[in-house]
Amino acid sequence: MTATERNEGAAGADPVRMAQAEAVAGEMAAITAEVAARSRARFDAMLPRVVARLAGESAVDEALASGGFAVEGRTVVVRLHPENDHIEYYCDVGLPEPHSLAETYRTLLEMNLCRTYPGITFGLHPGSGRVVATLAMHDALVPGEDACIATVQMLVTMVGHLRDVRTLALADE
Repeated sequence: MTATERNEGAAGADPVRMAQAEAVAGEMAAITAEVAARSRARFDAMLPRVVARLAGESAVDEALASGGFAVEGRTVVVRLHPENDHIEYYCDVGLPEPHSLAETYRTLLEMNLCRTYPGITFGLHPGSGRVVATLAMHDALVPGEDACIATVQMLVTMVGHLRDVRTLALADE
């Protein structure tokens, strides 16, 4: 088939099929928007209960305003990513020692590559330069607040272990 034949075929595309494709695309967009709205409503209802159980009722307003709250002395952020409906969990690990930045970066890359803590990814917060542990899962995979709480507790426990074994050169806090 020549290029001219291909172009003529595309130009003469079946209008019924084109309309069907547009209808399917519109239906998929509507379904996606509905799923996002349900995820947002579910998350917005769940987060205050999660924060209250983990950090106390007094922490709820601040967590809703800033996204962060303290669990076992660690700053935690739990948020719903608006573009993909993933619940994202972040836990502060600490501030790297300035004289050991290259070593810290290398260790973080190795931990991510080797999946030292499966499911958890480590990086540096771009604003503060602090080491952060993070994981994410689609809202549909989080059956409720107990699972969300268990995920936060697991993340905080893993960060505590990481700090205890002194894998990273972190500044004392």
